[in-house]
Amino acid sequence: MDPLVKLKDIQLPDAIPTYPIAIGWWLLLLIIGITLVLSFKYLKRYRASHKIKKQALTQLRKAPQMSNAELVALLKWVCLHYFPRSQVAYLYGIQFQQFLMSVMPDKQQAAFEQHCATAFNELYQLPNQQAQTTTLHAAAKLWLTTALPPSSKPAHIATNEHQGGVA
Repeated sequence: MDPLVKLKDIQLPDAIPTYPIAIGWWLLLLIIGITLVLSFKYLKRYRASHKIKKQALTQLRKAPQMSNAELVALLKWVCLHYFPRSQVAYLYGIQFQQFLMSVMPDKQQAAFEQHCATAFNELYQLPNQQAQTTTLHAAAKLWLTTALPPSSKPAHIATNEHQGGVA
């Protein structure tokens, strides 16, 4: 007799169930979901915090011949969006320049001061040189790119003689 006749067909094991998924896969799915939600929130907050900066840089790029008064008004507008109104609204002239320098990184302050050395002093006088507008334009661009958005630490500003007046 043939010994192969007694053999039976190979029987496959039962199919492995796909549910319930092991706890490790649920944890991985949860971690991925949390990461996506947090990334979305961070991106949304990042875009919101850089929106005004981007608008101001676009305005500088589109209007390279802005007067000193227009450049200072643009910087003041940006400051009013990023800093408390009570800190910025009353500042003008040298006080405003000092505030702008105080919120900049220390490495960039000398370059900013060099660009706008006399522009804030002569802001309310008749324009006499195109070079001053160009240097203040460069100072505004430098400030917008390096000082914004402000860090979470409070700005150490010199608030001398705040009388509550409006500039």
